[in-house]
Amino acid sequence: PQGFRDLGLFECKFTIEALKKTREDTETNAEAQTQPSQRIRMAPKTRLRIKTLPGKSQLNKKKITRNIFVREIPDNEVEKMLAEPGFKPIFNGKNLDGWNGPVDNYQVKDGAIVCKPNNGGTIYHHQNLTDFVARLEFKLPPGGNNGLAIRYPGQGNTAYNGMCELQVLDNTADKYAKLDKRQYHGSAYGMVAAKRGALKPVGEWNEQEVTVKGSRIKVVLNGTTILDDDLREVKDFMGGSSHPGMNRYEGYFGFAGHGDPVAFKNIRIKALR
Repeated sequence: PQGFRDLGLFECKFTIEALKKTREDTETNAEAQTQPSQRIRMAPKTRLRIKTLPGKSQLNKKKITRNIFVREIPDNEVEKMLAEPGFKPIFNGKNLDGWNGPVDNYQVKDGAIVCKPNNGGTIYHHQNLTDFVARLEFKLPPGGNNGLAIRYPGQGNTAYNGMCELQVLDNTADKYAKLDKRQYHGSAYGMVAAKRGALKPVGEWNEQEVTVKGSRIKVVLNGTTILDDDLREVKDFMGGSSHPGMNRYEGYFGFAGHGDPVAFKNIRIKALR
C-alpha cells in the first residue's frame, strides 16, 4: 500500500487498556485499566495488525491498544541480538532517554556516553536489576577515571551505598602510580583488587563483561578474567572504611563519573532473574 514499506527486524511498543462497564447497558461509564507498556520483536517482512477501538459503540469490547510505536532495528544491532541471545541494549546511541541521575553532566558524542570534563556524578539506567550480565565498550583518555555502578540504589556514593563501584581507570597514568591495589581498573573499589595488564593502550576501545550473581562479581576485560570474587568473603577494606551497600541484592547499573571524558558505548544487559 502507498506510504508503507517492508521492514527488517523491528520492535513494536504499545499499551493495552482493558475496558470494564460500570453499569449494564451503559456505554458512557467505562473504566480503563491500563497494563504496562509491552514490547514485541517481529521477524523481517512480518505483517503486524493491531485492532483498535473505533468509537463509543464498541466500548463493550474487552481491550483497546494505544501509544503504538514501531522502531526498525539497525543491522548492527540485529547482529548483536543474534550473537547474544537475551541481551538488550540500554543506550540508544543518540541521547540519554531512560537514564536517571545528573544526566546534564554527561553528553552523547559519536554514539557514546561521555562524562563532561570537570563534571561527574552517577547516572544510571532505569531498569532495576538483581542478577545480570553487562557487556560494554569503553575508551579511556590519558589519566581517565570513572566507574561502573553495580546495584546502585539511586542516591549516594555507589562505591559505598551500592553493592560496589567497579573501577574504570587508566592504570598507566603517573598520578595513579601509588594507589591502593584495590583502586585500579576492574577492582571492586576498596574491597577486591583486579588483575592488571589486560587494558588496551589509552585511546583504544576496550570490551568488558561484568557478571553479577548473588554476592559474586566476575569481570572479563578483553577476553581475560581480571576479577572473580565473592564480596561476602571480604573482611579487609581499604582505609578500614565500611561498605554498607555491599550486601545489596538489587539496584541499578550505571556510570560513576569523576570529571574525565571516559566514553562508553554498545551497552547491553542480560537479566538473569
